[in-house]
Amino acid sequence: MKLRLRHLFPALALAALTTGCANEDELTYGPQTAVTFTSSVTTRAADTSWSRGDAIGVYMMPAGTPLTDDNTGAAGGNVRYVTTAGDGRFEAAGEPLRFPAEGEVDFVAYYPWSASTTGASYRVDLTDQSDPERIDLLYADNLRAQQAADGAGTLRFGHRLARLTLTLTSSDGSDLSRVKARLAGVPSGAWFDLGTGQFAPDASTDTIDMRMRGSSTQRTATALLVPTGTLDEASLVLDAGSGRQMSVALPDGIAPTAGADHTLTVDVRNVAPAPSTDPADYPQWTETPSLTPELLANAHLRYVTHYIPERPTVRNYSLLYNTDLKMALWVAYPLCNYYTRRNTDRTDRWDFDPELTRDEQADMRSGLGGGYDRGHQIPSADRLVTTGANEQTFYYTNMTAQLGRRMNQTIWSNLEAAVRGWSSNIDTLYVVTGAMPTTADDTTVSYTDDCAGQPVAVPKVYYKALAYVNRRTGEARTIAFRLPHRNYDSDERFMDFAISVSELERETGFTFFPQIDEQYKATFDPKLWP
Repeated sequence: MKLRLRHLFPALALAALTTGCANEDELTYGPQTAVTFTSSVTTRAADTSWSRGDAIGVYMMPAGTPLTDDNTGAAGGNVRYVTTAGDGRFEAAGEPLRFPAEGEVDFVAYYPWSASTTGASYRVDLTDQSDPERIDLLYADNLRAQQAADGAGTLRFGHRLARLTLTLTSSDGSDLSRVKARLAGVPSGAWFDLGTGQFAPDASTDTIDMRMRGSSTQRTATALLVPTGTLDEASLVLDAGSGRQMSVALPDGIAPTAGADHTLTVDVRNVAPAPSTDPADYPQWTETPSLTPELLANAHLRYVTHYIPERPTVRNYSLLYNTDLKMALWVAYPLCNYYTRRNTDRTDRWDFDPELTRDEQADMRSGLGGGYDRGHQIPSADRLVTTGANEQTFYYTNMTAQLGRRMNQTIWSNLEAAVRGWSSNIDTLYVVTGAMPTTADDTTVSYTDDCAGQPVAVPKVYYKALAYVNRRTGEARTIAFRLPHRNYDSDERFMDFAISVSELERETGFTFFPQIDEQYKATFDPKLWP
């Protein structure tokens, strides 16, 4: 990464038409003229002009008198001035400062005004950077030895914060639209001395969420920083969603300087799953893949568990649904004779999932575009125990756009039938059926249309992960199947696509059957699945 340093913060011009504030012991008051200010802005943190309601704080001191916590001016300090129209004309929000009839005064001004400022100490808080203009510290102390007869003066404001700007690109074409950046180990607060114009940083550090802008191919992350010390102890973390994170080493020697913009270019790629030490609270069983707090907090993911309507304490299946792609990433369920006994027929009760809004789901009432089948992830035939249980398998959240005659209706259907057969001879078979919208070699998401003309992702790969646990010995056996989404010849067999559960975990990023020891997921024996 290349570090570029440049100054992007030209000074602000603020003209004082009349000015005021006095120490009654040293200044003589006659007819007092209220002070108002005009100004022009060339560059600010995120804009080039004042905004309506912007407020500055102004101090007026007897000429040559230092501004300190104990001495802020007998005629009033930290007086609030506001540009109501945002046109740069500032007037006092209450009682204005007034010039003395005789004697000279000095002015100190800062932006943004804070009611909590006491004495000469101004608190800078950079924790929330969602609106940088509201925290961008501007400071002026150039007007010295002013008097009423001088008329207009010019307060020259300068920026007192530094800025770090990251340009995020991806050499492997990854979607950057959800990438967020955080700076850890940086001062998020400091005290600014309005008398000296210097910072006194806090000893403690914090994490700052950077302000994100841009598209899926290039994003910009910015953060205002306290201009003290270096960033040698700081770290940059990029969060790509779904618990995926990437740590970036900052170049040595970056020393935030007042008014400077430190610019870096970062290549976002190979983002690995981030370990989570916090337990996630959600309904889970042996078949449920692990869900991290990051996954559960993802705005596009919904974890849903359906219970059998006629037997509301009995789970039917769970799914992790992506409302952006309009497809479930996986569906997890137990399978045994209890669920498959034929108490009902196939209902064909196609419907929206009541646990999500209709806008979050694909509308498949009359099918899908492109000739795709509405492919079940948990098959209808796996849930014949009650009418309600079968109806739930026809929710659109359980459907994906799947090739029909030469996949869904052949090799995939054959695999589903085999899974039911394996479950009939054992206590319980735990099943996870899933779909992958992308692969390591093809990161572009393909789409078809639902019957409302809205895009629905077309999976690149379908898979199943299976586990059986011997309750007497605690031993387990597992197997997984990974089938690329394509048309299959009649002589192709699903067992040719068998892999270990561990291999499937590495490709999908999910942890399947987290209660089962890794040794049972690392290998598989096709002879145990006849």
